[in-house]
Amino acid sequence: TSTYVSIELFASLFAFILGWVVFALVMILGWGGWLYVLTPFALASLSLMGFYFYPNSERNSVQKKIVQELPFATIHMAAIAGSDVEPTKIFRIIAMSKEYPNVGREIRKVINQLEIYGYDVVTALKNVAKTTSSKKLAELFSGMATNISSGGALKSYLEKKAENYLL
Repeated sequence: TSTYVSIELFASLFAFILGWVVFALVMILGWGGWLYVLTPFALASLSLMGFYFYPNSERNSVQKKIVQELPFATIHMAAIAGSDVEPTKIFRIIAMSKEYPNVGREIRKVINQLEIYGYDVVTALKNVAKTTSSKKLAELFSGMATNISSGGALKSYLEKKAENYLL
């Protein structure tokens, strides 16, 4: 986040300086009056607002895409779970699939937690559930973690979730 804030401040400073250059050109060419003195402040403000609202806009966009993919990815996971494949292999299959790019990105986070950090499946699912932008996906991951730790039938859980998501 500190890098993002630094870029935001640099871009705003650049916009402010550019605004003064525009103001100077307008005054030299005689195109306007002193009202253009607000140009540097307006450009800097627009830059700050853009950097402020962009992350939230991007998060909402990703969240919508995940919600669109989630029913089909869940059906796919249920079908794979029906063949008694362990959950880590289910995640690898979904993550490698090009059909679910946004859900796959979140599932790759689970795989990274498993392979890089060495967490167990339940902990990895709970960690990613805390950070994902989609509440439905977080609910799915938390439910899967509970199901795996309690020894429940993962296939039936995924089938029920897929049915709920489709409706």
